[in-house]
Amino acid sequence: MTGDVPGPNGSQPGGTPREPQPSRLALGPFVSLQDVLSALRRRRRFLLLMAAAGLLVPLALVVVAPPKRSATTTLFLTHRSGDDPNLDMTTDVALLQTAVVAQRAVDRLGMHVPAQALLSQYRGVADGVAILQITATGSSSSQAVQRADAVAGAFLQVRNRLLESQEQAVTKVLAGQVAELQSEVSQLSGAIDASSPASSQAAAAVAQRNDDLTQIADIQQTMQSGAVDTQSVVDSSKVLVTATAAPLSRVKGPATDAGAGMLAGLALGAAVVTVGAIASDRMRRREDFAAALGTPVELSVGRTRSPRWWAGHRLRRRLGGRDRNVQSMERHLRSCLLLDPRPRLAVVSIDSLETSACALASLAGTLAREGARVLLVDLSDSAFLGRMLGVRQAGTEPSPVTVAGQSVLLLVPADEVVSTLFTRAGEIHPRPPSEPTADRFSDSVVLVLVTVGPETGPRRLAAWTSNAVFVVTAGRSRPTRVRADAELARSAGLDPRSAILVGADGDDDSPGTVERPPRPGQDVRSTGGLRSQGVIRP
Repeated sequence: MTGDVPGPNGSQPGGTPREPQPSRLALGPFVSLQDVLSALRRRRRFLLLMAAAGLLVPLALVVVAPPKRSATTTLFLTHRSGDDPNLDMTTDVALLQTAVVAQRAVDRLGMHVPAQALLSQYRGVADGVAILQITATGSSSSQAVQRADAVAGAFLQVRNRLLESQEQAVTKVLAGQVAELQSEVSQLSGAIDASSPASSQAAAAVAQRNDDLTQIADIQQTMQSGAVDTQSVVDSSKVLVTATAAPLSRVKGPATDAGAGMLAGLALGAAVVTVGAIASDRMRRREDFAAALGTPVELSVGRTRSPRWWAGHRLRRRLGGRDRNVQSMERHLRSCLLLDPRPRLAVVSIDSLETSACALASLAGTLAREGARVLLVDLSDSAFLGRMLGVRQAGTEPSPVTVAGQSVLLLVPADEVVSTLFTRAGEIHPRPPSEPTADRFSDSVVLVLVTVGPETGPRRLAAWTSNAVFVVTAGRSRPTRVRADAELARSAGLDPRSAILVGADGDDDSPGTVERPPRPGQDVRSTGGLRSQGVIRP
């Protein structure tokens, strides 16, 4: 049995071209779990900062606002015989939370604060029908103990006075009844003495008097028992356990709060990164950049950190040191430089100006060290490379600068020179002899740093070179911006040979290749080593 062998360019047997598969950009934005995990791994420093912030905030609060200390005292309360103890205990808890008790406690403590201020600093909890626990808080253990004792004493004082006042009110009512009965007994005794003992009226009066005397004795007994009951309740209700400060660990509490804060900060940071990864439409994968640029991504390097306000310092430091990413980019740019019959190369930066300038200057320093005459042409926005290498003014003549310890020439064309040299469409205008031309540097290696965009417009760069390399940074550009910049570069006369992706994820396994037909007369075998591999890792 013989197997079918695919035709060239992935065609089906028999020469039928295979239908091209749609790219991720054509299918639209799609975020997989791998993308989210990659974003979390990429933003691990942010996650660590969020976790550290969550860890430090509780510890800072312990120093700025120390935790309240608490103390608890236990009261034993008795109630009148015949009353519902559950209802009485509910009444006692409600009485504890009144402003009257709080004000008495404030007076005991000698504080000059409103009663409501202390009322929020303690609470009471009933434990059964006879136990009441009072918990007070304070800035220190001693203050909490003092407050708990003061509140307990104030509560017992107010409660006892209420019980006594209730007993006095009942006694007053019963005493009035006794007085009325005694008056009635006196009247009945007078009637009995005035009437004949054998008469029926005398017998009825005697019976009524005896009944009144019995009621008087019962009421007096009730008054006496009520007074005794009230006194027994007052005497037996007391502090069972004096106020004791609750133990507070100096390590466990802050450690628990710090651990919870760290987890909360980590969770918040992970949520921010996840939502950002889902909502962002910025490209990160090699295949996405290759599809948007129409050029294979032949090199991917790690992240490079060069903030704009430190760009000059970072650039000089990297050129003087041994930066692995810059060296990888330098080697790739050098291989692309050899593809042009003339040693000329344009580096087109798309949201990667600092890294592009660093790599291009590093290549210039290496070539100068090998004895080549190097000309750097800065056509970037705001003359970034020129400012970083010490050239402050644009002009018509190159200036000698020092790059990586070597002397090279740097040309920062003025705006009027650029508008004369290059047109958006059409032929190059005649130039006066004083203006720089590419022919004047035929014996030099020409390296051009270019930035394109809708705000600057395309520049006719064919006067210098058509050999170009794109430099893009993962996570900075949107597909529309990348496509537009690539088209502007091509309309300016550049022929991008490859692209370099900066800040690529380590787990990005996409090929980053595009199918491009060979140029007329091009030997596919001679350039296949660079064009067909797709991804060259440093």
